[in-house]
Amino acid sequence: LKQYCLDNDGIPPNELSVAVTEAVMERAIAPSIESCVARLAAMDNNSAKQISGMRQRVHNIVDQLTEENIRANSMHSTSNNVKSIMDGTTATKSSSRLKMLANKLLHVPTVQLRQGKLSGDEMEEAVVGIEVQLREYC
Repeated sequence: LKQYCLDNDGIPPNELSVAVTEAVMERAIAPSIESCVARLAAMDNNSAKQISGMRQRVHNIVDQLTEENIRANSMHSTSNNVKSIMDGTTATKSSSRLKMLANKLLHVPTVQLRQGKLSGDEMEEAVVGIEVQLREYC
């Protein structure tokens, strides 16, 4: 189109204008509209509550795994690491690492929920998948 603005009277042929308009509609405008509609639908479907619930479930899993690790470590402790277990440094480091990993794993499903691209069943699968990965990490 730039060529027509510089060389001619500034008006491209009608066929070219129609083709460009259709391409812009297909590649830019339609996807933007779909994205906005999906986000609005997600807002209507209480995505904030779903996100909060999903994050709470995963954080409860982290707490449970941390407690299991503390119990396992205390049963297998030696005199050298009893002090670190008793003062909580081992548990704190383990819990912090698990929380960081959990937050990283929650990122994608959280974004998908905000965009309206994750259903309730898929959210459940995501939580189960995160739990599996956290257990493997432990």
